Formats: sequence, C-alpha cells, structure tokens
Amino acid sequence: MVKWTMTSVFLLIAASATLAALPVEAAVDVTATVTHFSGSAHGIGLGDEEAGVRIVGRFTIPATPFIFDCVATATLSKVIADAILLDDIVGVPFTLVVTQSSSTTCIFENVSPGGPTPPPFVRLYVRKVAPNTVNFRLEISQGTRDALGNPPCPAAPLEMSFLLDDLTGPPGNTILVEATPTWTCFGKGNRYLKTP
Repeated sequence: MVKWTMTSVFLLIAASATLAALPVEAAVDVTATVTHFSGSAHGIGLGDEEAGVRIVGRFTIPATPFIFDCVATATLSKVIADAILLDDIVGVPFTLVVTQSSSTTCIFENVSPGGPTPPPFVRLYVRKVAPNTVNFRLEISQGTRDALGNPPCPAAPLEMSFLLDDLTGPPGNTILVEATPTWTCFGKGNRYLKTP
C-alpha cells in the first residue's frame, strides 16, 4: 500500500502544474527532403532594416498521407542562422498567414492584423509542381542581421527551417522543411552571402 503524506501530495500537484505550463509545439508529421537550394543575401551587419534574403528551393514529401492544401500557418524559425554564434535575422521566429491561394500555390506573409506590418517583411511562396514535389521561394526585406565573423565565414553553414502547420487538415499534413547549406561570404565585412 502506498502511504501518502502532505509533502507527497504537494510535490505531485507542483509537478502537474509545471507540466501543464510547458508550451505545446506542433507535432511534425513529415520531414521533407530538400532537393534544391539556392540563396543570396545582402546588407549583413549594416544596421537596422538593411538586410535582405532570397532563397529558392524544392522539397519532396511522401505521397501518402500528404494532401496539398493552403495550410493554416507557416512558421519560419530559421533563415540564415549561425549555429556557432546563435545569430539570425532579428525577429525570428515569424508566424506567417495565407494571403493568396490557388489549387497549386500558397503565399504566406507576416501581415499584422489591424495595422502596418513592422520590418522585416517576409513572404513565402509554396507551389505544388508534382504529386509529392513542392517548390518554395522565401523573400525577406528590411531585415536586420548582425555581421558574420571568421568563423563561420568564408564558408558558413547556415540553417533555414520552416514548418507548414495544417491545423484543420488530416493527420500527415504538418511538414517540416529544413536545410543547412554552406553559404559563401564576400564583400567588405562579409556583407554579402550566396550559396554555390
């Protein structure tokens, strides 16, 4: 027989409260395979709202259970993230909402409800080009990014990651897209980046 004391009850209640307070993250149903990645960036380390990033890529996902749909949200958690210095575009993660959609294309933006969107401006295009192949394009303007030193430059492995979270669709439609390509740093103060 288990003998309960007031101390045991108190510890159990405290532990339950701690677990209840932990944040709930979206469960990842599918981790995509990135098959193409091309990126460029400018204005790194120049100051507030001077940085811009453009990334074009392609990913594949299992044909089952994926159903293409303009998902409820896209969460951009990493753009050009330096795992050594833990730096990235100021403001990440960004929660993006669907602003335009069709049967094959979704456009997500970081639109502020009821007011102007503060910098940076973020837009993510997602387009289905085959039953289980999707192209994407990420554009960021008026961003802020601290300078990159040496290391990680001149060949910097920088992380990009976003989550397509279908809150209302069937199981299997929450997709994680992530890649860590090597970027080449160039220009005065490593202000420019590009992938090979």
